[in-house]
Amino acid sequence: MTEEQRVIVYGWSWCVHCFKTSKRLKDWGVKYGFRHMYPGTEDDRTGKRRNTEVMKLTGKIEGPVVVFPDGTYLVNPSEDELKDELLKKNLLPVQQ
Repeated sequence: MTEEQRVIVYGWSWCVHCFKTSKRLKDWGVKYGFRHMYPGTEDDRTGKRRNTEVMKLTGKIEGPVVVFPDGTYLVNPSEDELKDELLKKNLLPVQQ
């Protein structure tokens, strides 16, 4: 599965909401990638570039941002919002 075919989560490793979102995706069997934003655990240049990506997409720096393969996104979604969007997009491999 390529980067363009999976869900991407932008966030921070220290963010509780980012952790919960990632855990839900993992528990539901959704293939996703996690991109650390600045300040984060990766080098500052990469994190700052990702902040710019999120700012261009959403108009603000907030996380988690869940980006779907079709380019749509959710900012800090609730469990129900995330599940509904995954179901609509046929990205939830196992019915939850």
